[in-house]
Amino acid sequence: MKTKNILLLLLSFLPGLLGIVSHVVITNGIAIDGKKLATTEIAVQNIKRQNKELEMEIAQNAAISVITKRAEKLNLHPAQISFLLPEDKKLASRE
Repeated sequence: MKTKNILLLLLSFLPGLLGIVSHVVITNGIAIDGKKLATTEIAVQNIKRQNKELEMEIAQNAAISVITKRAEKLNLHPAQISFLLPEDKKLASRE
């Protein structure tokens, strides 16, 4: 009889114990996912900041004054372009 009572007592606590264990497992999973999300959001913010810095750097380097200075350092000069026309001075004809 005593064994039966102990068995019934253990069986009555089993659902509660399983509930507590499952709650801990689920809560732990949510906490881990929250940590991953926070880490990902920080990484996204860092990438956005770096992207803005690169956009500003590109805009500064695209300025004509910067391009001109760099071209002078490389000893580059504007090209002298001349076009050759045919002898009859016509560019195109329909025949």
